[in-house]
Parts: sequence; structure tokens; C-alpha cells
Amino acid sequence: MHGWVVGGRGGLSYDRLKPVILRTEDGGATWEDRLQNSGIEFPRGEWGWKIQFLNDRLGFVSLENFAGAAILKTIDGGRTWQRIEIKDLQGKRINIDLEGIGFLNEMTGWVGGHGFRLPGGLRTETSSGTTDGGLSWFEATNEVGKDINRFRFTGKEPIVAYASGNTVYQCVAAASAVEERALASSARSFAATIERERSRRSRTRSRSARMFPRVPSSSPFQFGISASF
Repeated sequence: MHGWVVGGRGGLSYDRLKPVILRTEDGGATWEDRLQNSGIEFPRGEWGWKIQFLNDRLGFVSLENFAGAAILKTIDGGRTWQRIEIKDLQGKRINIDLEGIGFLNEMTGWVGGHGFRLPGGLRTETSSGTTDGGLSWFEATNEVGKDINRFRFTGKEPIVAYASGNTVYQCVAAASAVEERALASSARSFAATIERERSRRSRTRSRSARMFPRVPSSSPFQFGISASF
């Protein structure tokens, strides 16, 4: 009977919005805004996009903002929230316009989206990662792909994750050579499945499936496959 909705309120245009996180305990009959009276000074032009709870206490929300990048984090089941900006160790903003968010645990996670605007209207489609709970962030586009809209994690060990954007990345928390060999086999199978499905849907567009090497030691995940769309 309980659930969550995220979004924005405050105007009819994006530049007027501020985030809301709504909670229901009665199947949607009534809702409570958990950000009301939070004390957080949200900028105008920011709203909630994706929400993820790892358990009944730890949760995250990605905040879309055309001029910035931040997430919300709770460690008490959504009673209180903390706004965390996506910045590197030097305090430099390294991403904007977020959509997808995915955390493995309280410390390790990723965000992605449209990124910075380039000349000609193109976007960097940047992804960012953290291994310290969001205190600092690093470039992670080569780890999880570009223009990430969503992450999905399996609920059992070894945890397998998928990052979906311009590509679909599959990765697994591998700790041994046996697990890495199993990952490689799984990745090849995943690639073949993606290729068959895409071939069935369209035989006119170019397609590729690529194996990727071990990720930096700062990440607990080993990446297996990227299937381009």
C-alpha cells in the first residue's frame, strides 16, 4: 500500500519548478510531500526524475536541471533528505541535466543523462560515478555508457546491473577468476540476444556489441557488454 512519486511543482514551465517527493501509505488515496519543510534551498528549474531505494532506509533521487546536477539521498526511509551536487574532488561541476541514477550500496553509485550542451546543439551525454557516497564524483562515461536514462540491479549475489541509454551495459560484482569467466560467457550470451532482437526489429541500421575490459579499481563492478542502439 505504500509507494513513492517524484517530480516538480511551482509553475507551468521547467524553469519555475522545484522538486517534490511524494509518499503514500494508503495505496495512493493520500500523499505527503517529504520535501516540504525540509530546509533544503532548491534552485528553480530543478525537479525529481528517478527514485531508487536499496532497502527500507537507504534511497536516492536524481534531480534533473538544465544548468546543474545533483541528487537527493536519504538514510532514514525518506523522512529526511540531503541534496548532493555532482562535483569532483576540486569542487568542479562535472555533469548537468541528469536522468538515470543507480547505487550498488550507500557508497558506490552512478548517474547519467544528457550532460553539457556543445556547439551545434549536441550533448556530452556524460555519466558520473562515486565511491564515497557522493562526496566526490568522477567521469564514468566509459564505464556505463552515454545518455543513461535508467539503471537496474538484480537482488541476489552476485549482483548484476544494467545501464540503459544510447547503449545497454551489463556488469557484475565479480570477485574471482571463476566469476570473471562466467561474466564473459554471460556477456557473450547477452550480446547474441541483443543482436538477434535488433536484427529482428530492423535489418537496415548498423549495430554492434563489444566486450569491455576491467574497470578502474575504484569500482567494484566488472563490465561485460555494451550493445549499441
